[in-house]
Amino acid sequence: MENAGIGKLRGSAFLLLLACLPGFGQAATDRQAVRDQALKVLREELETAERWVKVHAAEGLLQIGYPQGVEEAFRKELAEYGEESEYRVGIWRVMARNEAVPANKKEWVDRIKTVFLDASSPDRIHAVETLGKLGCELDEEELEQVKAFTDQPGATFALWVLSQHGDEQAERRLAALRNSKDTVRRLRAEFCLSQLTPPTREEWLAAGGYETASKKLQSEEAGERLKGCRTLAQLGEPFDVEKVLPLLEDEDADVRVHAAIALLRLERKTGTRMGWIDWSVIACYAAAMLLIGWYYSRKTKTTEDYLLGGRNIKSWTVGLSLFASLLSTISYMAYPGEIIKHGPMILAGCLSFPLVVWVVGWFIIPAFMKVRVTSANELLERELGVSVRMLGTFLFLAIRLMWMGMIIYMTVEAVLGPVLGLEERYVPLVCALLGLVTVIYTSSGGLRAVVLTDVIQTFILFAGAILSIMLISLHFKGFGWFPTVWASTWDRPVILPDPAARVTLVGSMLMTFFWFICTAGSDQIAVQRYLATRDARAARSAFTTSMTADILVKGLLMLLGFALLAYFAANPHELADGTTVRANADELFPRFIVRGLPVGMTGLVVAALLAAAMSSLSSGLNSSCTVVTVDLFERLSARKLDDRSRVKRARWVSWGMGIVVVVLSLMVDKVEGNFLEVVNKAGNLLISPLFVVFFAALFLPWVNAVGTWAGAAASIAVAVAIAFFEILGLSFLWIIPSSLVSGIVVASAVSLLTGQWCQRPSDISKDGS
Repeated sequence: MENAGIGKLRGSAFLLLLACLPGFGQAATDRQAVRDQALKVLREELETAERWVKVHAAEGLLQIGYPQGVEEAFRKELAEYGEESEYRVGIWRVMARNEAVPANKKEWVDRIKTVFLDASSPDRIHAVETLGKLGCELDEEELEQVKAFTDQPGATFALWVLSQHGDEQAERRLAALRNSKDTVRRLRAEFCLSQLTPPTREEWLAAGGYETASKKLQSEEAGERLKGCRTLAQLGEPFDVEKVLPLLEDEDADVRVHAAIALLRLERKTGTRMGWIDWSVIACYAAAMLLIGWYYSRKTKTTEDYLLGGRNIKSWTVGLSLFASLLSTISYMAYPGEIIKHGPMILAGCLSFPLVVWVVGWFIIPAFMKVRVTSANELLERELGVSVRMLGTFLFLAIRLMWMGMIIYMTVEAVLGPVLGLEERYVPLVCALLGLVTVIYTSSGGLRAVVLTDVIQTFILFAGAILSIMLISLHFKGFGWFPTVWASTWDRPVILPDPAARVTLVGSMLMTFFWFICTAGSDQIAVQRYLATRDARAARSAFTTSMTADILVKGLLMLLGFALLAYFAANPHELADGTTVRANADELFPRFIVRGLPVGMTGLVVAALLAAAMSSLSSGLNSSCTVVTVDLFERLSARKLDDRSRVKRARWVSWGMGIVVVVLSLMVDKVEGNFLEVVNKAGNLLISPLFVVFFAALFLPWVNAVGTWAGAAASIAVAVAIAFFEILGLSFLWIIPSSLVSGIVVASAVSLLTGQWCQRPSDISKDGS
């Protein structure tokens, strides 16, 4: 049942819509009553129907997130009819759909494949149809068997399966079957094509689909009424409830099932838009960021003020700035989604935090604070020469530009899009607008503006997560959402490194440890913040503050993931149409923002999402500007400018970086995986190679420039091999540790082989040569 305190405002709009429908009875004015009636039909048919109607009722319940009772019912069917030709495939299909664990699902899919691959099986046509409905991946040998089946009576479904695997010729043959004189083949082809390339609502309306579907609902043929329900479920709108509702009492059981499914899906199509109060909150937030940039622009006189804040920023503000810079919207949204889908194992990495603080605070930070530089890459030239400095410069820019582009894209497309209801055509415009606001206050106020806005954004981030947890707790009247057992859908806990396991405790700790070490020891965003403090002690304090904030917010995001999982499991009607809790875990937080938060609070949490993005963007732009200004313009140009001209140039560089980032943001959608996987595969791909360069310069006195270049190349190769080719079966968590170790080993080996010909510049200066 829906809690009156959550979703009430938005739910009332839907009730008002239903109440205004002509001819709608009093009982149907409550969407809860319609939902209960539809669910009652599905559960009754699951309990009493036979064969394929029972299968369709079970699939409907699974599709819309009400799995209770399905497995029990079909375990009975399996025991009684598990070997019955044809129907057994339907039973296995339901069991496969019910399985959230991939390995368990594979067992049922393998049974279906076995039936199809057995040329003597009488139900091969049902098996190949089910392979298409489940979207199963087939190997080359299995696909050859499917091709051979295209001459059989079940050719339509075989062509469908081949089309799913990219066979264009099969798709053309399938399209030709729409004109077949054989009614069965024609209807099957229409169904398969509608699944392959579903028409948009606009295309459907233009072709008169609405009138056709309405007529089908009134048809005397049960099959036509069923098709009308199926079409409206896919392409209809909430007001179509009135047309479908009478079919819950249809004489045909299968029609009743599909009418119930249609009603439950239509309810989920109720979109919500933010009100003027929400937009006012966001506007005030954006205005505050711009005012901060304007304020500090008047106080910035020198490049040291602009790039390093005068080297006297308070350590606690620097720490919060570093935290906010490295926690982007992607991470803010990724952790709840990761925990919902895979469980909390990923947070085992927090156990490495004390070791991170010790290594960074007492080894890495002092190494940087010994010299008063502006860009970290200046150290590379001193130790290994100008070529290595340029290598570090371009590696850093590649990391940060791609990272910032990824942040903008995923913030707009995957987060703000669902929250604001953006159409695809507006995505580039919003990407540009987000980048524009960030560039304005970053380029105007420099590092001091960036640090202050980061601090404000940190508090907004905490407020957004805490607010969501509190509201879900109100919904459950307590903390009943907190899990007491390990969910069966979560990755099983594995302690020691295991290539077969996606996440292990030791693997997560290693990934977290090495990520922080690599970032703290080479990333200009981090180094620039150390250099903005008074001394090593203040820099160490700033880093400890950052790590403390990080562990607190990750703990909050873990709790938020637990809360969202319980909320949507108890309220599956709040999911978007066509989504499930596990398959669409990354979308649940944005969905809750628009469906579960009261007016005004939605604007605050959207501001939190913007804060997470803009803090990362502003820091990335400022650090990139520093690197381009110091390592490229000032290092390679013989012309010397006064401070005023240098500040002006730095601001223009910030604008240039912003334009590049917006362009890159439109290319990020090519990387596959959930939010967390995309972060590691794209944003963190070059983290280790960059740290290999700095590690060699700071801590490996025997490594020379040739070895450093070789080590960086080897590190990049290993990172790419694991991220995109899963070499040795290693998951994305092994990208950083494996590429780091590989790079250091290769750099050391090549340096030892070439040491007699290639000395380090620092060694030459010590010798006085």
